[in-house]
Amino acid sequence: MQTKYIKLLIRIKPIHRIIRGRKLILPRFEGLSFYVVTKFFFQGLINGALNMRASSLAFSFFLALFPTIIFLFTLIPYIPIENFQDYLFNLLQNVYHNLLLKQQKALLQIL
Repeated sequence: MQTKYIKLLIRIKPIHRIIRGRKLILPRFEGLSFYVVTKFFFQGLINGALNMRASSLAFSFFLALFPTIIFLFTLIPYIPIENFQDYLFNLLQNVYHNLLLKQQKALLQIL
């Protein structure tokens, strides 16, 4: 099954050029050719390893989102802009009011 897809991919001209140029060595890949790197990449796509890594990376970013928000809110008093706290508080009130209290067709309307 996999060889069938690989044979179909080889018929595409750009991919055929990659395979033909097996001597092209990429920097920072420890001497591996471009062919070997692309072959490893497509095998990862077929086996699902790339999807697993992408989903774990997205999960990690999602978990890091909330501590980042807490950190940024801690820095607000140190921003040297006049009335910045009041402006930000009013903006968050508008977002809260529009998002939770109004029934809208749009997803989010800030102002």
